[in-house]
Amino acid sequence: MLRLLYLMLLTLISVACGDKNTATEKGNQAQHDYNQESTKVEGLHFGVKKISVDGAVPVTEVLTRLETTDALQDVQIGSGELAMTVKGFPVKVEGQVAEVCRAEGCWFTFADESGKELFFNMKEHKNIPTDSKGKSLVVEGIAYLAVTSVDELKAAKREAGGTEDELAAITQAQKEYKFIADGVIVKK
Repeated sequence: MLRLLYLMLLTLISVACGDKNTATEKGNQAQHDYNQESTKVEGLHFGVKKISVDGAVPVTEVLTRLETTDALQDVQIGSGELAMTVKGFPVKVEGQVAEVCRAEGCWFTFADESGKELFFNMKEHKNIPTDSKGKSLVVEGIAYLAVTSVDELKAAKREAGGTEDELAAITQAQKEYKFIADGVIVKK
């Protein structure tokens, strides 16, 4: 009798795990939003918005525009309690992936020839393939400039246990070039 109960329990666990994997696979397939017709022409689509490759500008153009702060406008990113206004602009950019989140593909970067990076986050926690490093992408969304003040940098360093010499060495605000991606095409 005990063996029968044990066998039934193992069967139940196997069935439950099998259903979970099937649901995960279906969720990943739906999240990546594959479209047979468009993949023949453009590539694989990811994100919350289906986009085209038309009108994409090179990453160097986006980085140059982000450096020219008078060319930036107030744009809102995020929603609800996480909403914030930043200096940026909507754009469609094309580039090659320099780095990608190895765990989930939730962030990636493009870099120009000088090594300056544009850091991408996917809207609504969508992902791209984790093996995208070196691949050409077209990304649509909001490019923006994130500036961390000297005071904020010093406060973070102080919290992390920084020495007085390390705090004194912080004399300039830190600029980061970021992007919230609505849609991505991994080009073929």
